[in-house]
Amino acid sequence: MDKEKKTNIEAILPLTELQQGMLVHHLFNPLHDEGFLHVGFRLKGSLNTHFFKKAWELSIKRHQVLRSSVHWENIRTPVQLIRGTSEPNWTILDWTHLSLAEQDIRLEALKSDQKGSGLDFKQNPLLNFYLIKMGQAEFFFLWPCHHLLLDGWSSSIIVKDLCAFYEGLCKGTDRELETLPSLKTYYAWLKNKERNGAASFWSNYFAGYSKSHLFIRANAPIRSDGSIMECISLSVAESKKITEKARANLVSVNTMIQGAWSLLLSAYFNADNVVFGTTVSGRSNDFPNMDLLAGMFMNILPVSSIIVKQCSLIEWLQSFQKRQLVCLQYEETAFTEILSQVSNTKGGIRFDSLLVFENFPWKDLKCGDVEINDYGSGVTSNYPITLIIVPGTQMEFKFIFNADELNEGTKKWIMDNWERVLKLILSDGVTQVGEVLDGVGVFLHDDSEQKKSKALKIEALCVDYIAPRNEIEEQLVNIWKNLLGLDKVGVTDNYFELGGKSIMAVQMFVLIESKLGAKLPLTTLLFSPTIEQIAELLAKNIKSELPNRKFIVPLRTTGSEKPLFCVHGGEGHVLFYKLLPKYLKENRPVYLLQPRGIDGEGTMHASIEAMSKDYLSEMLEIIDDGTYNIMFFCYSALAIEMALLLQGMGKRANLIIVDSTAQSPAKIDQPSLRPRLKNYFLKIRYAPIMTLKSSIVYRYRQLLEPTYITFTQDKSTIALTKIRKHLDYVHEQYIWKKIDSPITLVLTEKEPIGSREEKIRLWEYWTNSKVKVYYNTGNHLNLFEEPHVRLLAKTVDEACA
Repeated sequence: MDKEKKTNIEAILPLTELQQGMLVHHLFNPLHDEGFLHVGFRLKGSLNTHFFKKAWELSIKRHQVLRSSVHWENIRTPVQLIRGTSEPNWTILDWTHLSLAEQDIRLEALKSDQKGSGLDFKQNPLLNFYLIKMGQAEFFFLWPCHHLLLDGWSSSIIVKDLCAFYEGLCKGTDRELETLPSLKTYYAWLKNKERNGAASFWSNYFAGYSKSHLFIRANAPIRSDGSIMECISLSVAESKKITEKARANLVSVNTMIQGAWSLLLSAYFNADNVVFGTTVSGRSNDFPNMDLLAGMFMNILPVSSIIVKQCSLIEWLQSFQKRQLVCLQYEETAFTEILSQVSNTKGGIRFDSLLVFENFPWKDLKCGDVEINDYGSGVTSNYPITLIIVPGTQMEFKFIFNADELNEGTKKWIMDNWERVLKLILSDGVTQVGEVLDGVGVFLHDDSEQKKSKALKIEALCVDYIAPRNEIEEQLVNIWKNLLGLDKVGVTDNYFELGGKSIMAVQMFVLIESKLGAKLPLTTLLFSPTIEQIAELLAKNIKSELPNRKFIVPLRTTGSEKPLFCVHGGEGHVLFYKLLPKYLKENRPVYLLQPRGIDGEGTMHASIEAMSKDYLSEMLEIIDDGTYNIMFFCYSALAIEMALLLQGMGKRANLIIVDSTAQSPAKIDQPSLRPRLKNYFLKIRYAPIMTLKSSIVYRYRQLLEPTYITFTQDKSTIALTKIRKHLDYVHEQYIWKKIDSPITLVLTEKEPIGSREEKIRLWEYWTNSKVKVYYNTGNHLNLFEEPHVRLLAKTVDEACA
């Protein structure tokens, strides 16, 4: 990243669990990205396009989310990066020559093309604007967005501010809007928000919950990622009656609809405790000007509805509303936190229907001579059933059915009985909860249909079935079977192809942590979507292979050649050695050495002496021989101490030092600025990319990494930084001594001659034996990567005793 881009970074923020789930879905299935949405509206009147663009520039300056991008590669936890400035990308179209019908067709085609192309989350994903001229005094504005960064409430806020800025420009006055807090400030507030009572609330909220009820799936072994929307519109009179009935009974319209949906589910499942999801705005808090802030604050909360047939319908609705109002106090609660309170429930909390009540504030706007109307932002969902409630003089219910996940009988039953439930609730003659249930048609569950669906899915996706082969895989299979509702899951089956959703993935990783004691990030599924792959990651975390060895990681344990012991680098990890065994002699055992505390367990070594002693104690358990082949990269003080310890035992260290320097005998005399600059420019000349990359990494660690940690509190980065700094300190404190061991020194061809000669001179100073020098292709940063690792392995084999 160049200097200009660095200085343009305004904030680095963590993604919420919901955002991470959307990112996983987007990356796995970009052609059917359910998070993609279009914000659009018509502008009628004499539009000044110059002022309109200028108003957008002011809006971009005001709202940080518009300057956001999302990054996930080469970092453990995905982040949202906010830049100080960003430029929009405008596309201006003229469709005035088309008929109204042709314009509608062209608009839908454009939307389809945009969704097919998707958004580039890494580069201004919210700044692609389309302004289409439809008539002499009419434009349509189309704005591709994504729910990962923007919720419906926020998009309407931005458009309102846009209108205010436009009107000010037209009048030649500056519009002073209320000051917005930064997103960084909000997330800091959210992190520090008092959460007393949340754990006990959710635990009590789901008291008595014992079983998840899921809809019968379709017989769809091949996924088409298709959805069907069906709408039911109430008359003006019916809509008015819902509002009046709610007001008379001291409940909200939202409560009435959620209550009706609860009763419909109760009738379908023949159950007295049902759960569904509902969206909450994330704005029911006391954060200053929260109603003006734009971003992705929406959350999905599970709604637990307890059906008491003998209860008065009015009292039941009032009790239901009371429970839900308390939920709003904890609406920012992450789903994993809720799950942790019901972790003893088999399968956790599962639901496959979502209710969305469109209540974000919007009214048609007038900006000078221009009217903004027909505003819409769309709704995205990947649940089997999503019910969108659009309030108004004629209330509308939009059902989105996932055709791949819902059988036709269920869809028909839902549509046939929804209006019936509403009419029963509104009827003055119905006073008991049980009367509503009695009036709803009973759904006849066909178990054979459900079993047939499961069998078809298993047959299609598990043709090459591989059963679990160890305890970890066995536990993972049981978790997947329970979550996905399948009777048979193979260890090589793909989570997403089996129908897994991001919300299920959250539950899965909570169960993994609960049952196996290992915490993995949600994005693990991007790179390891099978049980086999996840089990491998867990095996490394659990470390069940070598319970008695704390420091040695075996890469190859058999072979007649003398083993090679590879010592960790200055950051403590050993992953860079991963390709080396592939090109070493097949019969040479290879072991890696890593420090204590690298996994977060136990305290780290206090000195190089203590570290060396522990390493050798485990090396001697593997082979008690006269000569030990030990390889070092970057952490060279260990070479001196381990050689001295072996000498004291009457044994010999055969040291292989890869592109690492030794301590100068005149350590206190630091070179002046001029020689240091000369050496730096020589490195630039011989290896410019490597030198610049090393400088950037160094500057990042000095300047940006502390800021990143402060913003994100990323536990993995904090741990790695702590390990690196401790190892640096221990290395710096070590007092070097001369040794008698032979040294093979591997240097890179691209390094300046002066630097190479200095390394040779220093190692010759510290050993009384011979220093044999080899030169390798590549540079310090890619020596252990293809293709350079092949020559390096050949050199190491030659150097080994």
